[in-house]
Amino acid sequence: MAVNFLTTRVQNPTDEDQSKLTRVLKYLKGIRDFGLTLRIGDNVIVNAYIDASFGVHEVDGKSHTGACIGIGNA
Repeated sequence: MAVNFLTTRVQNPTDEDQSKLTRVLKYLKGIRDFGLTLRIGDNVIVNAYIDASFGVHEVDGKSHTGACIGIGNA
């Protein structure tokens, strides 16, 4: 959610936004050695979740779209 929020603040970031970005980067740096393990058995299952909101910004009428895709047990 933090990254999603920060992507909406690119054009006019504040000092508070910079602080939030720094926090996210420190978190990512701290977990970079954790790795990612994918376990896929006999059946490969793909789950996809997609959501969209049309015209949610009052100022410019822009919309949001997001997706999350999981493969196997990931």
